[in-house]
Amino acid sequence: VTLSTSLHDEYYDEKLDWEKCDSGLECAKVTVPLNWEKPSADSVQVALIKHKATGARDGSLLVDPGGPGESGVELVDYGVDNAVDSTVAKHYDVIGFDPRGVGLSAPAITCLSDSQQDAYLYAPTVGAVGSKPWIADEEKRAKTLADACATNTGPLIAHVDTVNAAHDMDVVRAALGEKKLNYLGYSYGTYLGAVYAGLYPKNVGRMVFDGPY
Repeated sequence: VTLSTSLHDEYYDEKLDWEKCDSGLECAKVTVPLNWEKPSADSVQVALIKHKATGARDGSLLVDPGGPGESGVELVDYGVDNAVDSTVAKHYDVIGFDPRGVGLSAPAITCLSDSQQDAYLYAPTVGAVGSKPWIADEEKRAKTLADACATNTGPLIAHVDTVNAAHDMDVVRAALGEKKLNYLGYSYGTYLGAVYAGLYPKNVGRMVFDGPY
């Protein structure tokens, strides 16, 4: 997808307002277009958390634990050693992020109430696994879930995908003040990083893909 840089200047000019998190780290949110092909329309926010370099700083390192749907904010918040070793944490500001629709990013994806979620997850099996009645019931339940997500989440649901998340990462790079994006992706995060590299090859810094998806 080719994008006009001039249409996105307001996003690329953002300054992050870091505040202390409950864990003692620093948290912020960056604003990105809801629809990257129509940046003048609505926007969403991507949540970030920062563990500052403990020694001589070499830059920022964005990390994603994969999933898709896992929280990079939680990954770093629960302990930077969950994401990187002590040598990396010494020289890089380790930045965890929640891709759009995930965790603390806003708005959130909303599908079922707690009771509806329990019913969806723990409903008794209809027929033998693999049988026609079982397949029909699984398809019906999946459609119910998808319809609930679309209804309760609103416009965001149509724009939660890897390409949009990769575009968001470039705004994060700019907001961090980095000319190149240093990135560590685990599992599905490796695919997200590869898509970013395809979209922004000139902005690629040091990239590590662990457990290719």
